Amino acid sequence: MTGPSSGVIDAPPRSVRLFVVAGEPSGDRHAAAVVRELRHLVPELKVEGVGGQALRDAGARLLADSTRWTAIGVLDALRRVPRIAWNYPRILRHLVQNPPDAVLLVDFGAFNARLARRLRTVLTRILYYIPPRCWDRTAARGDLLDLVDAIATPFPWSAERLRGGRARVEWVGHPVLDHCSEAADKPAGSPTTLALLPGSRPLEARLLLPLYAQVVNALSERLGGSLRVLVCWAPSLPAWQRDRARALLPSAEWVDGVTSDALHRADAAIVCSGTATLEVACAGTPMVIVYRVPWWQMPEYQLRKRLTPLPFIGLPNILLGRAAVPEFHGPAAAAPRVTDEVTRLLTQPVAAEAQRRALAEVRAALGTPGAARRTAAMLAALLREPARVYPPAVA
Repeated sequence: MTGPSSGVIDAPPRSVRLFVVAGEPSGDRHAAAVVRELRHLVPELKVEGVGGQALRDAGARLLADSTRWTAIGVLDALRRVPRIAWNYPRILRHLVQNPPDAVLLVDFGAFNARLARRLRTVLTRILYYIPPRCWDRTAARGDLLDLVDAIATPFPWSAERLRGGRARVEWVGHPVLDHCSEAADKPAGSPTTLALLPGSRPLEARLLLPLYAQVVNALSERLGGSLRVLVCWAPSLPAWQRDRARALLPSAEWVDGVTSDALHRADAAIVCSGTATLEVACAGTPMVIVYRVPWWQMPEYQLRKRLTPLPFIGLPNILLGRAAVPEFHGPAAAAPRVTDEVTRLLTQPVAAEAQRRALAEVRAALGTPGAARRTAAMLAALLREPARVYPPAVA
């Protein structure tokens, strides 16, 4: 395979009803992008589903807002069980009683994989975009390819692993590439600039912002007060948390969302582990990846490390299979260590350039821009095929 599939499919001859389920903030944004692309192919498209503000802005009628469904770890997930448990049967009942022409499931594997199993007996077409653990080269194949009609995956090795079942599988490239722009030359005399990305979940931001403030204070002393700080604030974070964050970082500039412009202006970044690390990688900005867990999750954190040891937590390192980007998580995510690594990136051009070369490899592994357009084309093609039902899953 030389690259992600491409091509535009003519619109079906009639309007269609699409139901979308996206749980994570990043999935909400990726789902909205697919919906916007699909409207070019199906002008009379009617969309409803589960998601957040991005999907709502794309014209979807939401049966449930999943903004607060995401969790960190088992204990945090248990706090959200009542909300999810109340919504799940409502969503399933709605789909069974009013089968849409197609269902688009986006990421959010714990919820969407279960939903796919229940929908196999509903007369509809199902496309799964960004399937569970698609980034993991060692993940088990699973039964997803026999539960849905099509799978659009951002990684080529995921496409190879998932082929061979009922589902049509295509590598469409990673959607973060659609938000990447080429770097512009930084104006001469610009101050040393650090970008801070505290994550898209309130708990992530609450745990990381004090660390970021400590690092900024230490760096300002080392650099003689010439540090400029940009905070990329996710739209899924509440306004009250931003007010508290401003008190921790009073001299910082605030940017709405993770934008290529902000990342290109930065000489280095501190990034919460997650999809944002790929956005920073696409911009070619040297970074340090961090992640913290609350004290009451430390036993679970230690147990997970023993039972499922992974060499890396950051997606750039996972994709490359080597430690190209410094990463600190758990107790290791301490201000002195993070400060030392950021200082190295800001003051040692050789170290910064070595990481930029590694990040170029990461970007190349993600394919080419157009993931949302290709996924929309897969949906349009699927709509031309007869809807199918499958036998009930074996218990």
